[in-house]
Amino acid sequence: YQLTLSAGTQVTIDMRSTLFPPFIYLLTASGSIYFTGTTQISTTLSAGTYYIDASSNSGEVTGAYTLSLVRLAAGNAR
Repeated sequence: YQLTLSAGTQVTIDMRSTLFPPFIYLLTASGSIYFTGTTQISTTLSAGTYYIDASSNSGEVTGAYTLSLVRLAAGNAR
C-alpha cells in the first residue's frame, strides 16, 4: 500500500488477523525498511512517499486481515 504525505504527519498503522500473527513493514520510497511492528506502528513521518507491507510473522502463512491507518498532523497529538 502506498502512503504519500505532503507534510509531517503522525501515523498509526494497525494490522489484525485471526489466521496468523501480523507483521508490518513501513518502507521508504526507495524500498528501505524505515520501521517494523507486529500489530501496530505509531510514528511521525516527514513529507514523502512510503509503502506499507502487510505480512505474517509466521513464514508462509496467509489469510484474511484488516489494515487501518490513522493520520494526525504532526504537532496535534492528543
